[in-house]
Amino acid sequence: IKGNIMKKLLANYKYCKNKRYDTLAGTLSFFFILSFVPILYLCLSLYVKIASKLNLELSIPSVIANYISFDLNASVSILFILTTIYSASKFFTQLKKAGEIVYDVKKPRVTLKTQFISCVIVILLMVIVSAGLLLISIGNTYLKYAWAKLLLNILTLASFLLMLYGFLCLINKTACQLDCKIKELNRGILFSMIYITIVSTVFITYITFFANYEKLYGVFSTIVIAFLYVFLMMQGIVMGIISNEKRIRNK
Repeated sequence: IKGNIMKKLLANYKYCKNKRYDTLAGTLSFFFILSFVPILYLCLSLYVKIASKLNLELSIPSVIANYISFDLNASVSILFILTTIYSASKFFTQLKKAGEIVYDVKKPRVTLKTQFISCVIVILLMVIVSAGLLLISIGNTYLKYAWAKLLLNILTLASFLLMLYGFLCLINKTACQLDCKIKELNRGILFSMIYITIVSTVFITYITFFANYEKLYGVFSTIVIAFLYVFLMMQGIVMGIISNEKRIRNK
């Protein structure tokens, strides 16, 4: 039984290698980093705006909240939001190209329709992240008693897992080049969730207690750590996409 499991794991690893998952993970990491800042900025801005109106306790430092708070009704802000959404959509446009490589499907270059869909996906991602942060804020506001601490921790963890699941659903649906429903992509989504959770736990534990990047990279240590973490995360995402492709092909 152990021999069969090892053969299966090795076969899956070779299959992923043939699909150039390392190269795809590197490419997606580059575009994710370029898109991450504008996406995060818009998500936090939307979250702060709604939380302030509902008189909820913010789950981010006040310095950040003050920095990202701006008037959404101002024409300059609207233009900024539109250009930021367009900039952030580049990640999903590239993700669609990566899906074409994984599924071995040749399609025309990026069209206006593809770009529009990518922008819509960015807006959906903003809604998912903002909703998750609002859920955490509701818990922080109304669950302040000592007995509710465990419940608040569970709520926070559940919110982050739901945000991660929603993010991976958008990613796998965008990358998929065949006609299928979200439930048919759950295998790759769950694989990526488990992979990212384990890698995040091990990575945070390692850099907290064992690694000392400052001696090696100096002032660039934070950037190096962030880049490495994003690459590891993208590896899990790409392998999840490849897992879905293999399953759908073999149906």
